[in-house]
Amino acid sequence: MPTEFAVICVLHGDPVLPAWLATLGPIVHLVVNDPGPGRYVALPAVREVWVNPEPLGFAANVNAAIARVPDAVVVCVNFDLTMRAEVPGLLVEELVQDPRLAVVAPVLRDARGELAFSVGSGPTALKEFTRAAGLRSGRPQRVVRAVLRRLPRWQQRNEVARVLGPQEYLPWTCVAVRRDAWEAVGPLDEQFEMYAEDLDWGRRAARAGWSAALVDVGTVIHTERATRSARTDALYERSHALFHAKWDRPDHARWQRRGQALSRLLPRRDRLV
Repeated sequence: MPTEFAVICVLHGDPVLPAWLATLGPIVHLVVNDPGPGRYVALPAVREVWVNPEPLGFAANVNAAIARVPDAVVVCVNFDLTMRAEVPGLLVEELVQDPRLAVVAPVLRDARGELAFSVGSGPTALKEFTRAAGLRSGRPQRVVRAVLRRLPRWQQRNEVARVLGPQEYLPWTCVAVRRDAWEAVGPLDEQFEMYAEDLDWGRRAARAGWSAALVDVGTVIHTERATRSARTDALYERSHALFHAKWDRPDHARWQRRGQALSRLLPRRDRLV
């Protein structure tokens, strides 16, 4: 018997919804996070539309949406994805085949068809320092990505279908989550207003004995339409500082603070070009 599932998509910035999402209308639940006059006037026919009275963080939006639906599996998708309409169902099939899995996600590619970030490896002192210093955004980020995409280890991490290791996690760009695991692990931690909530949930799920997997269900494109700004960078750093405190990693917090100190000495314009 097919597993019943719901699809949740949080809308922010009045995006153009992809055609594949509209074809899933009967099982789609849309969360309008930032309504305003004249915005979101052409939404497709879906199961439900929830409108927030004021914008909420990603974790709060997802938590509220999952609490509203009764399905055994929930598929959370970003609006900046392109995929075949069959992909959410294929993700659910992959998830239910293995009772150990809490969550699965597809291999992601960018708009040019190159491998994109699909699996995270968790914080390290070096990553915390370079990111907080602004050395992993703008032009430096493009250089780092170009190098990473040519490394066999990075390619294998982000492309090979497999069960993840205990220190790895799935970004919640496109994931299918098992209800039983969600209830056992708990919701996303809403103290992370933006970023690190998926990292934290993956760590908690692994501690509770659940696994996560990267699966191959065909081409899924992530166009990464999110914008970078001083505000989003500040939210990112705040979330990582909270993460280090929650998981008792003063060494990571120390290198993050050193990176932030260096950031104040570097010109911001070149980092974001």
